[in-house]
Amino acid sequence: MSQASRSIFLLCSSCRKELVPELFTFIGQYEIFASTHNHDTSARERVIGAIGCIVQVLPAEELKLKALEPVLTTIFRDLNNCQNLISINQLEEAKLAAVSVLKCLVSLGKALQAPDDLPIVLDDDDASTETFWSTGKGLEMQTAIAKAIKDLAMTLNGEIEVVDTACCVFRSGFSETSPGLLVFKAPVIADFLLSLIGRCPFHDVVFGTASSFICSHSSNGSRKIEREASDLKRCILQATENSRSMYDSYKFVHEIHFDPVFVLGEPDVAQNILEFSNRLIPKYLNVLFDSPVDIIFTLALDGLISKELFTKKAAATFWCSIVNAIFQDDKHRQQIQDSISAIGQPLARNLIAVSLCFFVQK
Repeated sequence: MSQASRSIFLLCSSCRKELVPELFTFIGQYEIFASTHNHDTSARERVIGAIGCIVQVLPAEELKLKALEPVLTTIFRDLNNCQNLISINQLEEAKLAAVSVLKCLVSLGKALQAPDDLPIVLDDDDASTETFWSTGKGLEMQTAIAKAIKDLAMTLNGEIEVVDTACCVFRSGFSETSPGLLVFKAPVIADFLLSLIGRCPFHDVVFGTASSFICSHSSNGSRKIEREASDLKRCILQATENSRSMYDSYKFVHEIHFDPVFVLGEPDVAQNILEFSNRLIPKYLNVLFDSPVDIIFTLALDGLISKELFTKKAAATFWCSIVNAIFQDDKHRQQIQDSISAIGQPLARNLIAVSLCFFVQK
């Protein structure tokens, strides 16, 4: 079954246009398959992905949603089953079922992405696509999916696989330039991330998704998302401040010393905070400086001498971007200069330490 589903997916991905006439027959066979092979999760992911590949080439958004309704019915059935398992405290079974159905959504989201080799056509169809997913049945379906994912992630927020896969569903639409079933609007994505920040122990996953979200709206031509970016930054820094205070107290009482970028229990989190800040600088520098940024500059300072290579790289990128911004952004030049001046001496010391390490390794 695994090899067969892999072959089906590859065929549908490469011959999607030619298989459109067989789409509804294929979907009928999927419904039979889903009812008899509900435990074969990897095969089901690929079959759903195969259907999504063919649906992607349909000419109208209404047709796409109509074609996907039987698939989405089985997905909502499984999402409801997860909540039922949770209600009777069968948490391990609920986790496995949640990861399975969320992976199906990830597979569908990736399949619905426009292929890289397709030309970008700007015409009146863009307006009708936006309208379909902004009102009526399209909006209702999108809202229902987003709510179900959020509820599941919030309920099982102690399970990293659930949180990570839920984030992956939202991430599957980040690269898309046109609206679609799993291309959620910025306020919906921000609401999902804000619901997890500070309430789930896997901050590196959530912060990393927030960085990708900001990055997806930082390219030329993308709509600015200043409010969402500002809300995310505020919550991320609040969660970081709270945990750093707890860490400092713990370190004082137990006389334990960790890497200077130990944040929220994991050094990876420091890297993700710096990555998030790096994403803000090109297009949302005003968001970075709309409130005190002491903790970001402290993390970037400590990150230079961290033992974690990726954290060190993120910190170096931060300082490079900030220094470049002095010459490119008149509005925030003084704020940047004041921030750098306040930590000029330790910054110079850490930069020298990094340089010496580099030359010693050479």
